[in-house]
Amino acid sequence: MSINSEMKKSIDRILSEDLTLSYGTTQAIFRALVKLGISATQLLEESALTIEELEDDSTDKHLRLWYAADVLLNCPEIGLRVGMRSDPNYRGIVGHVFLKSKNLRTALINIIKHYEILVTYMSMQLTTDSKYAYVRFTYLKGDFHRYGIDHMIGAFVHWVNAFSKQKIQYEKVTYQYSRPSNVEPYRKSYGCRLEYEHTDNLIVFPVSCLEIENPDYNEYLHSILLEHADTMLQQVSVNIDFIERVKNTILKDLSRGTYSAECVASSLNMSKRTYQRKLTQENQTHQQLLDEIRHSVAINYLEQPHYRLKRLPAMLGYADSKGFYRAFKRWTQCTPSEYINNKIKE
Repeated sequence: MSINSEMKKSIDRILSEDLTLSYGTTQAIFRALVKLGISATQLLEESALTIEELEDDSTDKHLRLWYAADVLLNCPEIGLRVGMRSDPNYRGIVGHVFLKSKNLRTALINIIKHYEILVTYMSMQLTTDSKYAYVRFTYLKGDFHRYGIDHMIGAFVHWVNAFSKQKIQYEKVTYQYSRPSNVEPYRKSYGCRLEYEHTDNLIVFPVSCLEIENPDYNEYLHSILLEHADTMLQQVSVNIDFIERVKNTILKDLSRGTYSAECVASSLNMSKRTYQRKLTQENQTHQQLLDEIRHSVAINYLEQPHYRLKRLPAMLGYADSKGFYRAFKRWTQCTPSEYINNKIKE
């Protein structure tokens, strides 16, 4: 396929950029907070971070920035405000592939495929039925907090608006955390029903929106960008060991109950026998990893101020609360309520 000079310039410009990220998530949060009017010096002081530490993309650095911004601006919805300013043009190869996709369905499939280039502590999944599309955000590791969820859902909405050049009418947004004192900023941003203390962090919209076309789509340019994104994803994946990938796979589908050895093996593109053999080589079993994940998630959730106990069994994939309570007592030698009360006394 021949290309004209303008297309060649466009390709050269995009490929000359740093296609990993224009800057990492910690830096992206820092820059966005400064653009909101926070003094860079004050933000560093309040978060107790150095300039050098902004290069570190660990989730504790993100959380320190969120807490600092909340204090400095007295703005609990700070994650939402930052997310709604997220610009795919400045998020490296993932943003470019998203914007250059043929339609919104392909754009979302692409961002989900390459999501771990952007963030490694959260996953994004798309499911559909005859009426709606459902995009689910799941924490894979790190601290569970409302700022990160607000940030990712807000960014998703802003990216979709940037692609579609129109405002999507969302059906509802659900959150795992409890209802904040002021929901007006969320209603204004999403214009739909909001539900809290839900089993999933979810945004729902008409499935017909997935067919929104990109009028500027160019197959050649998109194929080049996609090739670079796939190469980069392979480089990122090399740094994630087998056990971590298993844990991430279990976490993604925990609340939906599709975490059996067969389901995980299928998601990892291997037979159940191969999966179990690789676990044995690591001195692990599927049940051990499942139990470890449930334990870790349960403790992390209960230690957050914006999560509630009643939803936890379903979030962990238990068919009823009895199984969860038995497991929790085995993990901690106390009930969930006793655990919370003990934490309050500390």
